[in-house]
Formats: sequence, C-alpha cells, structure tokens
Amino acid sequence: MRPLQRGTVLVIEDDPLLALSYGDLLESEGWRHERAGTLREALARLASGSFSLVICDHDLPDGKGLTILDRLAKQAEPPPLIYLSAATPEILAACARHPRVLRVMPKPVHEATLRELLGSHGRSGAPGSRSGIGAEERRILLASFEEPKP
Repeated sequence: MRPLQRGTVLVIEDDPLLALSYGDLLESEGWRHERAGTLREALARLASGSFSLVICDHDLPDGKGLTILDRLAKQAEPPPLIYLSAATPEILAACARHPRVLRVMPKPVHEATLRELLGSHGRSGAPGSRSGIGAEERRILLASFEEPKP
C-alpha cells in the first residue's frame, strides 16, 4: 500500500456531529476534506473526485461502508481507507483484511489515535490555518436537529 500523500480526505459519515468533529480534526492537521452522509453521495464523490484518503463509517442510512471498499478495489489507484465502526469484532476483522484498509478504528474513535495517524503523514495546509466552524455555528447546527416544541 502506498504511503498517504497530502491532499483531500473524503469523510463518509452520516452523523453530522461526528462528521464536523472529524472535519475539525482534519483541518487542524492541515488536511482538506469533503463529506458524504450517505452511500449514494459517497459513491458519487468517489467517481468525480480525487482523494488522498477516505475515512468511512460502516453503517450508513442507505447501505454499508463495505460497498465503498468494493468500489475502491475496482479503481486503478484507489486511496487508502480508515474504516470506522461500532460493529461486532467479526465485522471489524473482516474489514481489516481488505487490502485498501489502512486501519480499522472501533467507535468511539479516540481523537489522539486518529490525529497521530494523520499527523504521521504530513500536512497539506498552512500551519495553524483553520476554517472549522465556530461555537455559534455549531449551536445553530445542533438546534436544527432538535425536535420542534409544541
């Protein structure tokens, strides 16, 4: 497997707060990122973009992350993948055997472990640059997921 190169990470995660958290972490390490919240969206992004790394959740609203592994196996130069899951150990072990999987990380993902894995492969942005959302934007996003009050 080739070493990770600087570039853009595709984050495939249906939980918007986890996706924001991963995005903030990636940006703090100097990586650019794009997000896909569904299997369908992820497959479209993979077909139209070039990614240095894919971070993929197992359980998506319209399928399983294993479909992403199958799609990557058909690409000439597929990016490595970090597979995230709260699935059973058997599923995690099966994913870990896939040749495109760089690391399987059981959820909850420890930020320090992910940061170490990303940091060991260099930075693509300016040191200290950060375009993550702020506290007010996070509050607004969280409010949009709350149930309306009667």
